[in-house]
Amino acid sequence: MNELVSVIVPVFNVEKFVGNCIDSILGQTYTNFELILIDDGSTDLSGVICDDYAKKDNRISVIHQKNKGLSETRNVGIRESKGAYIQFVDSDDWISKDALSSALRDIKKYDADILCFRALYVYADKIRHTKKVNYRVKVLNREEALSVLYFPQLVDVITWNKFMKREVLEGIIYPKGRLYEDMYTTYKIIANADRIVCVSDEYYYYRKNPESIGNRKFSSKTYELSNAAKECFDYCNLVPGTDKNALKVGLWKWQIVVANIMAKSNENDATYIKRTQKDIDILEVMQCRHLPIINKIQMLIFKYNYSVYQFLYMQYFSTRRM
Repeated sequence: MNELVSVIVPVFNVEKFVGNCIDSILGQTYTNFELILIDDGSTDLSGVICDDYAKKDNRISVIHQKNKGLSETRNVGIRESKGAYIQFVDSDDWISKDALSSALRDIKKYDADILCFRALYVYADKIRHTKKVNYRVKVLNREEALSVLYFPQLVDVITWNKFMKREVLEGIIYPKGRLYEDMYTTYKIIANADRIVCVSDEYYYYRKNPESIGNRKFSSKTYELSNAAKECFDYCNLVPGTDKNALKVGLWKWQIVVANIMAKSNENDATYIKRTQKDIDILEVMQCRHLPIINKIQMLIFKYNYSVYQFLYMQYFSTRRM
């Protein structure tokens, strides 16, 4: 195990957190890595902090650019990286000291192209484990992974929980200027893989912040999340061997996330809500083995009484991820 690993960190106005992120990477038990820090036009001291670290460790390279957004910053990182494996880390998060060594060990052990791991969620006053899962290791083929892409217990649509062979990113371009870039892109990465391994280990510390999807204010741009989920569905649904039930339920799940953002902002689009209610088939929801029972109950209430759903969501469901 001496392959070069490229760790790519997009950086933008995170002077309070970026040092902790970099320290966690420099402290890895696996040492053969390059750390690419891409300062995306920061207006605070983030870029200076990156340069200071680069002076102390020759594994670090810093790229300064005018602000282009997360998608183009990731694209730059992919183009500039040289490693056989690639790991993205958000600059306000951090990873455990054995993250790279464990990920590399398991991706090789199970002869996989992508390894998906789990995270701990960091709040202002505590660190919370994600929901327990009933596996230590689960190996999936391409079709199985595309089928569960919408569900966080396994593959998930996010980028940072994936340790990837370089080959699966060939031809991948994150969409410039679009929100929810992960949803638009991850299914294409999975489609480039033959074998995906999911492990229950929590390697990643994800800092909850006001800009996360569930905390964003509703605007016309929020519909892009629904559009991205539909694009993902349209592709995966045409792949022979995928679980059509799981894909439909997963699409409805993300369409409801858009309604949740509406609810938090008190900006309800009645046409969108009614269309989503009409789309949902409760029998298919109940048959979906990947959706926890609490989320099935949420969908049931959403389907038949949005007013009750909105009240319960604001009182009880808003802190839970669907």
